[in-house]
Amino acid sequence: MKKTWQFATLAAAACLGLSACGGGTAGTGASSQVGAESGPQDVTAPIVKAVTKDDKLAGQVADLQGKPIVVGANLQTPPNGFLAADARTPIGFEIDLITAINKKLGLETQIQNMPFDTLITSLQSKRVSMTISSMNDNATRQEKIDFVDYFNSGITLMVKKGNPSGIKSPEDLCGKKASTAPGSSQEEWMEKVGPSMCQAKGKPPIQIVTSNLDQQRLNDLKSGRNDTEVNDLPYVSYATTNAGKGQDFEAVPGKPILATPYGIGFHKDTPELRDAVRGALQELIDDGTYGKILKAWNVSNGAIVKTVVNGGK
Repeated sequence: MKKTWQFATLAAAACLGLSACGGGTAGTGASSQVGAESGPQDVTAPIVKAVTKDDKLAGQVADLQGKPIVVGANLQTPPNGFLAADARTPIGFEIDLITAINKKLGLETQIQNMPFDTLITSLQSKRVSMTISSMNDNATRQEKIDFVDYFNSGITLMVKKGNPSGIKSPEDLCGKKASTAPGSSQEEWMEKVGPSMCQAKGKPPIQIVTSNLDQQRLNDLKSGRNDTEVNDLPYVSYATTNAGKGQDFEAVPGKPILATPYGIGFHKDTPELRDAVRGALQELIDDGTYGKILKAWNVSNGAIVKTVVNGGK
């Protein structure tokens, strides 16, 4: 489906409601905005609204009926989960999906916007009941929380249009400034493979730059402060197509690195909720609702056909 959304120029949308706007670019005034004036949420709203409660699945979480289920999300990653132009309304394919899942269970969804690197601890402290925020399901995280997998993605490199830093492969990150979100799988990957990879090439290490402010990282990439943004495939696809009307950034060609599933996160002692969500998601896959949501957000390339618990490696 052709994308119809546009990038806003609202400062509030750029800040995304998490904290005061910080930094930005130094001395350039360059900006690549990530707000959405309009978009697929207008298409997906009736799709989500049409989802009906499954009494059998709802019975598995009977003790949660009648009260909102709090879902933690870092709303800075279009098209997965982010804020609309009003800087208040959560939108994205993950928001549509979790809302549809909870409708199947007869639960009301309450999205709690929070930094990505606090999502797991918020689950562990039971500040939230589940999370959905482009979090890769992997063995390290499975030691802390459980996952229900809902999407396949992988790490992709994004550069300024024209690729002035000459980044053509992961090896080219050595000695370069590579930005990503703190606590992300992208940061973990660079920390793990960077030292040995760069040392073997006789090159300096990757200069990892982290920030929870997605807008700041985009602006720093466009200004040349950073050489690349290391992020997930859906986000890079969205940004390269839409930022500056497609003129700000480009993706480094090649297959995604470490293709792994995204997982909805759960506290270890809530298996009933986890299994009910898995059942609801599988029903949405089987009846076509899942596919319609992904198609509207143009992320069908990450669709799964069978959901599993803790399927990441």
